[in-house]
Amino acid sequence: MSFLEEVEVVHRDLRAANVLVAADKSVKVADFGLTKFLSNNPSKRIATSTFPVRWTAPEAMKSNYKPSHKADVWSFGVLMFEVMTFASQPYAELSQDQILPFLQEGRRLPHPRTLGFRCDDNIYQTMCKCWSMQPKDRPDFKELEIGFETEISQEFGNFYGA
Repeated sequence: MSFLEEVEVVHRDLRAANVLVAADKSVKVADFGLTKFLSNNPSKRIATSTFPVRWTAPEAMKSNYKPSHKADVWSFGVLMFEVMTFASQPYAELSQDQILPFLQEGRRLPHPRTLGFRCDDNIYQTMCKCWSMQPKDRPDFKELEIGFETEISQEFGNFYGA
């Protein structure tokens, strides 16, 4: 996702169903059907009106939305929730029409621990940063990448005694 951000491509449908894990544990993002290129080149533009509401940032649900990487960051936070809850459906108790008002009230997906799953508080805090109502307050993918590399190296360093 850092690469897509770097080359000005907004995926717009980032969720567990569109993430592939190979036998060597490499991860690939798939299904670029809703992708937007931020380039001014008209040949690179793709028009669509379909949104996966449960993964979509609040601002992206509005008709005047201008595609942004920060909306993909929101979706990444929801993807993290899916991973930490073994593919639980986000907002399972809500209809699609109830999701935007729920978010506008400042409510978010619960800590996976409250649903009986293991999840470090740092991971949930990262999810919450991804779900900041103001896009400018969300991290970018490079920040997330660096944060995860640091967290993983500390975690595995402690595990292996390094």
